[in-house]
Amino acid sequence: MSKLRSGPFIKFGDYALQPTPVWHGSILVVTEGPDVPSIFVKSLASEVPFQSSFQVQHLDNAGGFQFFRFDVSVPAKLGQGAIVYSYKIYLGDVNISEFDFHVAGSQDVWRWGFWSCNGFSKETEDTKKVKFAALWEDILQNHSKIPLMLQVGGGDQVYADPVFNQPCLVEWLAIKGKENRRDAPWTPKFEEECSKFYFELYANHFMTPFMREALARIPYAFQGDDHDFFDGWGSYPDYIQKSTLFENLGRVAYRFYLLFQMHTTPNRAPYDGYIGFNNSSYSFVKQMGPEMALLGVDTRKERNLTQIVHPESSNMIFARLDALPASTRHLIVLLGVPIAYPDLQSTESTLHIIGDIKETANHAVNALADGIGKFFGSEAKKSIDSALSVVKKSLGKEGLMSKLVNKFGEMELTDDLTDHWTFVSHRIERQYFVRRLQSFAQARQCRVTFISGDVHVAGCSFFESAKSALPPTLTPPSKNVPANRITDHRYMVQIISSAIINLPPPSIALNSVLSAAKRYTGPEGLDEDTIEDMEVIFDVDVNGEPYKKKLLARRNWCLISPDDIPGQLLFELRTE
Repeated sequence: MSKLRSGPFIKFGDYALQPTPVWHGSILVVTEGPDVPSIFVKSLASEVPFQSSFQVQHLDNAGGFQFFRFDVSVPAKLGQGAIVYSYKIYLGDVNISEFDFHVAGSQDVWRWGFWSCNGFSKETEDTKKVKFAALWEDILQNHSKIPLMLQVGGGDQVYADPVFNQPCLVEWLAIKGKENRRDAPWTPKFEEECSKFYFELYANHFMTPFMREALARIPYAFQGDDHDFFDGWGSYPDYIQKSTLFENLGRVAYRFYLLFQMHTTPNRAPYDGYIGFNNSSYSFVKQMGPEMALLGVDTRKERNLTQIVHPESSNMIFARLDALPASTRHLIVLLGVPIAYPDLQSTESTLHIIGDIKETANHAVNALADGIGKFFGSEAKKSIDSALSVVKKSLGKEGLMSKLVNKFGEMELTDDLTDHWTFVSHRIERQYFVRRLQSFAQARQCRVTFISGDVHVAGCSFFESAKSALPPTLTPPSKNVPANRITDHRYMVQIISSAIINLPPPSIALNSVLSAAKRYTGPEGLDEDTIEDMEVIFDVDVNGEPYKKKLLARRNWCLISPDDIPGQLLFELRTE
């Protein structure tokens, strides 16, 4: 007898404004057995009567489990007011699942949520002390009061790092020598074990209580970050990143990423609206009603040590932006890692120093102590704490360096540092990308806002025009008096929201990063015309204590809703 293995999961596709408003999306189910599922969708609003079945598409087969997608298009209400739709999924004559979802009216400003870092890199004593899905409960409670039209996942929807605990990869890691490891063949055993790992990771994790209901009732739009594949994906040296094993492991990881998160396959992706040069990546642009659009930038598939997004993929993205309706007043740019964030380059330099002076334990300890606080968000910090206590006993890979050198023989924090837009080899690309968005904002009279996760804190940074770049009609900015931000096309807020499940950094790491959270101008920052800084948006901590720091180390998600001032959006960081 056929049965449901995982799902249903509802994904937002796009929102057509003309000739009549139509919501487009898809619903994914994973089944076991020979029966092909069917679906029935019905409007619960009398003013927009609608009921229909939709054709099913078979996407893939993995280990005897079948992936099916329903492409669903339903009318939206003209004017304001959401419509509730119910859907039922059948296997044969048996109703195996029933949920509802909401579709915004054609003149509504959408209410939606953002989250990231949806799991733990590894289980520890600390992870056992927290309520796993506490913030998912909060999302559902908010949705029950005033419905969310969309949820946006900013990366690390799953944590696939334990893939390297698979027996075949444990054996591969034990191979001596970089060249031997690089040249090791990919065998059917690798394919089977790794495919099973990624399938079970998604099929089980997405069915976690509360999360499962949210993924079935609140349409989602996801963009990946490294942990969706494994820690540091895309930021390793070429001899690792382009090795036979990494290329095949990445292929398997992307197979299930595309299936579960994007409801597509590599061959189908271009026809499903995903953007990438030579179909090599999966960025997207989605309309969210008449005034808002979402750009999800794939910063992983084409990443290497000198590139984040291929130049031709970037051109394709901006061509898609140029085609947005003239009514678009807000462009939300989804990036896995914040693009406006304290500069971590000093830590990068420290790591190279440690590599050069590892023959002297005391120097290594001092250099590490000076530099490690400048970076947080890596799971390596606790390992480093223990390493400091034993460093004088032995060096090399049995002491300090065993904690700083990761499983691939590279510095443990280097992949995290190269992930950041301010890494030395990514700075020109960062400048080019932001400048193009500045030009877009100026030409279209559109407010650009970045939203990102990754770093396990809540906060808000921004770009704005420097005094020298302002027309004389605008108020010049100073430390306490900002420019006229309503008319400043360079004013772009960076919302930072993570993690919904993973743990925040320790206070010593947070304070060290805060010490780097300064005002960046000229060569230190983006360019001579742009200032970067962080806002102090917190008055009190969740325990009621006064809190005036720029970053808050609490688990959190972000609720976005229309502000009382017409045309403006309110971003609310909901913390645990």
